[in-house]
Amino acid sequence: MIRTIVAGLLLCLSVDAACQEPPAQSKLNDEVLTSFASSKRKQTADIGATLGLQIAPEIGKFFAAAEQGDWNSVSNLYTNLRARTGVDQGTVRDPAFAVQLFQPVLETFGAYEAFVRWDRALLRKFGEDILRSIPDGSIYFGGTDPGRSTPRNFNDGRRRPENACRWLTAA
Repeated sequence: MIRTIVAGLLLCLSVDAACQEPPAQSKLNDEVLTSFASSKRKQTADIGATLGLQIAPEIGKFFAAAEQGDWNSVSNLYTNLRARTGVDQGTVRDPAFAVQLFQPVLETFGAYEAFVRWDRALLRKFGEDILRSIPDGSIYFGGTDPGRSTPRNFNDGRRRPENACRWLTAA
């Protein structure tokens, strides 16, 4: 288990060397990825309903693009949504944008970015190995972008029920 964690950390640290530049136009046809996007859309709707928040139309467009595997639209819509959160230096939070709904968007973008930039076989191994290394009842801290979104992406609920461990993966 320790070797898997160490290997995962080393892989995260060397992510720039292993990354590929995103293609100019890319349609990603991966069932795991589109299923993840659908689950994140549902999570966003659940958060909105629970907190009584209006979901910005751009969030709906983002998830529609993600479910279609449209990397260019996912990337462009994410950039616009992120600017509205006010988290980056030089940006101002848009008061009409419910930032509580941004975490599922961030996780979805992170998963898509990893699928575009990484070798698919290595990415799959990275995500699934992390999932296997987490004992039930654990708290998982996913600090890097790939460490945050990749294990969640490969968790389909059959390998590791969502309540088997706690996920602390905020940006």
